[in-house]
Amino acid sequence: CVPALVIQGYHDPIVDPSSGESIFKRIGSSDKELTFFDRNRHGIVNGEGAQEVYDRVDRFLMWAEQKRANATPAEPVASSESLPQSQAS
Repeated sequence: CVPALVIQGYHDPIVDPSSGESIFKRIGSSDKELTFFDRNRHGIVNGEGAQEVYDRVDRFLMWAEQKRANATPAEPVASSESLPQSQAS
């Protein structure tokens, strides 16, 4: 099972925010997460608030590595900037 993290800016003026959920639903992995950040620009990995996005990616990768190594998996934790997330059960 390949883990997948989909991150979307909630108010992205270029990409329709609903596309994140559409992509998320089509991912076959059970280890997946959809996180929205309350941003009103397209390039959420640049500029103000970018560190929160990097931190979220880092936490997800640590969780995925921990799970891969058969350690006691912890649920990924959304950043305080994230809006409610959807996760596969």
